[in-house]
Amino acid sequence: MKTHSRKIAVVIIVSLCLIAYYILYTAIIVNLNFPAILKIGLTVLMVAVTITTVMVLVERIREIKRGEDDDLGKY
Repeated sequence: MKTHSRKIAVVIIVSLCLIAYYILYTAIIVNLNFPAILKIGLTVLMVAVTITTVMVLVERIREIKRGEDDDLGKY
């Protein structure tokens, strides 16, 4: 397995763990006895965070493929 493939796999695994956490958190909030507006607000927030996570995942994969392995090294 090439080095890039391993780095991409790690990024995907971490992102999937985060997304699973967000889904679990949302499911727990929806099933608790909270007001509907709070449930809707928290669900929208978690969907936004999940979308952001996917966008960051895609950008990081592009960076790895371009050879930008350590983007913090630039600063």
